[in-house]
Amino acid sequence: MLNRRSFLKTGVISTLAATSQAHAFTPAPQKWDAEYDIIIIGAGDGGLAAGCLAMQKGLKTLILEKTAIVGGSSLLCGGKWAVTDTVDQHERGIVDSDEKALADMLKTGQYKNDPELIKAYLKETKEHYNFIRLERGIKPTEITHGGGSTVPRAHNFPPPLLVGDMKKYVLEKGADLKLNTPAERLVWDNELEGIGGVKAKNKDGQILYFKAKKGVLLAAGGFAMNPKMLQRFNPLMLKAQARA
Repeated sequence: MLNRRSFLKTGVISTLAATSQAHAFTPAPQKWDAEYDIIIIGAGDGGLAAGCLAMQKGLKTLILEKTAIVGGSSLLCGGKWAVTDTVDQHERGIVDSDEKALADMLKTGQYKNDPELIKAYLKETKEHYNFIRLERGIKPTEITHGGGSTVPRAHNFPPPLLVGDMKKYVLEKGADLKLNTPAERLVWDNELEGIGGVKAKNKDGQILYFKAKKGVLLAAGGFAMNPKMLQRFNPLMLKAQARA
């Protein structure tokens, strides 16, 4: 798994979805409408967090969001952020560690989950938590049990507060955030032999091609609100969605 400090400069991101099957993607245009170092698709917590890191690294960044507001499903979540060994846990006398969280998450996942991915998550999420908590000064309202944790580990934050602050940060640092602009296709670059950009469409229906010199980061979430894809890949979830 990638280190938070290096993930934007590695070949994994810079050749996201790279494959010799170039026909699966849209070919590069004769002329790009704009060029960026990195393009992030989706402006929920994941995309905005990636945008924060990209701005810290001084990258020219474009964030594409298909709706009229940022936040996505992050605005609808309960706001519980599982992090270990935090300053807030220390203040409350809660003794926690990555090792405890790893054991809890493996047990909850019936030992079918990947331990290395869990370790990577615990490390990387703590770094972003420290950025939000120590640099941005946002504190959790409480810390509770959740998700099979044996100690209070779920740091509760009002979702709109986190989303709003990250949006403010990326815009202040110079990121280009385009709302009502869904990404339609990844663009194949023959010279890179990988993904070189994104085909998008703005609210007026205009097709735009954005070049990504260092890579494209997909942060658009899943397809829980897409009935057609649920019907095809997970039809049982259609009933869960109807009851929600």
